[in-house]
Amino acid sequence: MNRKLLLSAAAFSLVGSLIATACTITEGDVDGFGGEGGGGGKPASEVEKPTPNVGGAGGQAGTGTTTLDCQTGSQVQGSAYACDGGFDSSACGLCLDQKCCDKGWSACNALKPDASCRYGSTMLNGSAVEGEFDCMLLCLATDYVGDQEQVDACAEQCGASECGDALGKVAQDTAECLVGLTSTDANGDPDLAGCAAECGLL
Repeated sequence: MNRKLLLSAAAFSLVGSLIATACTITEGDVDGFGGEGGGGGKPASEVEKPTPNVGGAGGQAGTGTTTLDCQTGSQVQGSAYACDGGFDSSACGLCLDQKCCDKGWSACNALKPDASCRYGSTMLNGSAVEGEFDCMLLCLATDYVGDQEQVDACAEQCGASECGDALGKVAQDTAECLVGLTSTDANGDPDLAGCAAECGLL
């Protein structure tokens, strides 16, 4: 009889020990997954647009603002670029400074707010491209012709998503000057060559 009582007591003690072990929560355990609980991400309203990287034509980064000037007209909301060589010192940039400053290039590089021409989010052939102008440049380079028809065809593909996928007028104007449709030389005379060679299209 005493032996049975001893065995029962031992069994009860073992079960109690197992239950106590199973129910013990060590510091840091959360909902059974262990480790400290995360602090959670920022609310959607606090997530900032990443600071843009420089696009294919070179130049300076944008200000990282969450809004863009969609440039549906020729008027610029931000601070226009002075076309003084300080934005892009490449052969392409310097050519655009000289031949296309007042034909879209100055407005294309405006900041505060950033211009969609330079900093809008576009997609070309399944790849993300920053800036409507850089998208146009890549599109034109695919099979370069340099006429109005090609510019218009690329325009349909290069509108910024922030602006409803519609290409801004400034980007259109800049592309037309780039290919020589509206560019002028230092004397103000028509320059049919544009900046196609300097920008790697030829």
